[in-house]
Amino acid sequence: ERVLDMYAGIGYYTLPALVNGNARFAVACEWNVHAANALRYNLKRNGVEKRAMVLQGDCRVTLKALMDRFDNNDNNNNNNSNS
Repeated sequence: ERVLDMYAGIGYYTLPALVNGNARFAVACEWNVHAANALRYNLKRNGVEKRAMVLQGDCRVTLKALMDRFDNNDNNNNNNSNS
């Protein structure tokens, strides 16, 4: 599973999804530089930093291109599973 956490803060949902849940990868978007830095620290401290991407900035802007990529990956995965 992939997780998209908009307004991620310091990882209230991202960390449990990666540490205790079944998430393979998480994208966390946070506009506050201090919260984003704390999130990066928390990901590293919990040993899951390689399974996460932190996007710092306004989610309405930073996620636009990413959503296209997610949609394309889902379409490619669906096409590959039918072959």
